This record gives sequence, C-alpha cells and structure tokens, in this order.
Amino acid sequence: MNRRVRIGIICGTAVFLAALASFLLRSDEPVYKGKKLSSWLQGYDVWFNIPPNGNPADISHQTDVAVRAVGSNAIPTLIRMIRARDLTWKTKILHWWFSSHPSSQQPATRAMLSTMRAHSAFSALGSDGVAAVPDLIDIYTHDPSFQVRMAAAGCLGNIGPAASNAVPVLLAGATSQITNGILTMQAIYALRGIKAPPELFVPVLIKCLRDPYAGVQSTAVDTLGDLETNSLSAVPILLRMYQVSDYGAVRKPELKAVLERAIPRIDPKTAAELGIP
Repeated sequence: MNRRVRIGIICGTAVFLAALASFLLRSDEPVYKGKKLSSWLQGYDVWFNIPPNGNPADISHQTDVAVRAVGSNAIPTLIRMIRARDLTWKTKILHWWFSSHPSSQQPATRAMLSTMRAHSAFSALGSDGVAAVPDLIDIYTHDPSFQVRMAAAGCLGNIGPAASNAVPVLLAGATSQITNGILTMQAIYALRGIKAPPELFVPVLIKCLRDPYAGVQSTAVDTLGDLETNSLSAVPILLRMYQVSDYGAVRKPELKAVLERAIPRIDPKTAAELGIP
C-alpha cells in the first residue's frame, strides 16, 4: 500500500470517528414534543436576531417551558455547550478583522451562541440546575478560556442560592482577576445571583473598589448598594470615592452617578447630612 493511500485511509477514518462521536453525543440529548433540546435552545437566538414575525419574548418563553420540562436531564448537553470553542484560525481572523474595522458589528459565532443558549437555559432551570454546580465550578476554576469561564460563572449565578458551593471560588476569582475586568464583573454578578453571605461578600467588594477597571468599581458600588445596611463598613471608602469623582483628572461622572444611588441605600442618614441626592 503506497503512502498516499495510507494517508487517505487515516484521514477518512479520522473524519468518520469525529462524525460518529458527534452523533453519539447528540443522540443522548433529551427530547421534548418531538424536538431535541439543542433545537429548542435555538429559540434563545431571537435576542441576537429578532425575527420579522413573532414576539421575541413569546419565543423565548416557549423555550423556557421546554427547558423546564426537560429539567435536570438537560445538564449534560448544557455543560457540553458551555465548553464550546470556535476554531483557532477563525477566532484569529475575526480578531484581525474587527481590530482593523472597529465600526463593524461583530457577528455571534458558533461558540458564542452555544454559551449564550446554555446561559439562558440555566436561567430557566434555576435551582433545578444544581446538579451542574460541580462541573461549572471545575470549568470556572480550570478552563483556560476566559470566555468559557465567564459563561460558567454566569450559569452559577443563574442557578441562584442552590449554587452556594461555588461562593469560595467566585470570591477568590473576584479579587484575583485584576487583568481581566470583565471576568471580575461576571464573578460579582454570579455572587449576587447566588446571594453570597454579606459578611463574606462585602470585604471582597471593598477590595474591588480599588480595581483598576472602572467597570469593576461601578459594579462593586452598585452591589454594595443592593446589600444596603450590610455594607456600612464600605461607607468611608465610598464617601472618599464620591468626593474625588467630581474633580480634575479623576473626574468620573458615571461612577459618581452609581455612588449617588448606592450611598443613600446603605447609610441614608450620612447621605442626607452630606447632601447626596
């Protein structure tokens, strides 16, 4: 057998095995009303591409109903979707294109749609998705892709208080990702969704107030406001931030607006004395 034939056989076998693996993975998908779960989940795409006919909210609601009917049986499929990745060469081309054409609208890639669908499905499942918590913690902790880790954190937040086992790793993540503000923000959102204990959450949020990323600062301030009197220990630093937010090179009108909403909720007496609206 010559070399070209052997290569052809090897390549053909590899393609066949990949197709077989894909089939086997899909064949165990739950089915609801004759449609596979992955087909139902496409209903969440309406928020990316609003159809000319039909109400997006109605379509999304129908998908929620299907997901809840499937229940925890959906979890293996959703975990696979969270781990989805675009091909490296495709990612590089897209990055180059949008770096060169910043005004262009970036399309939703296959992996983006996959993780978005899984994120929405966990929102529909809520506490019924609790069996996924160990896998989601593992993904958040160890996956090399920050996009995948973001998706895992978001899903943990959507599960809610039932995902309380994730609180320690999310608290650690909220203060260790100083080079990636978006991932830090997602950790904070997840902790809000889980309703992390204030005695653990507030000290971490105070550390986040010193994050170099403005979005993290605003998210931390907003979250402290939501925790109301549980955040009293943060008031001194919030007041300092408020005082400097309106001056010179550090002027931050967006941050000031968030502070004006948060401080009165935490300490209404002090806010009134200082004339904070």
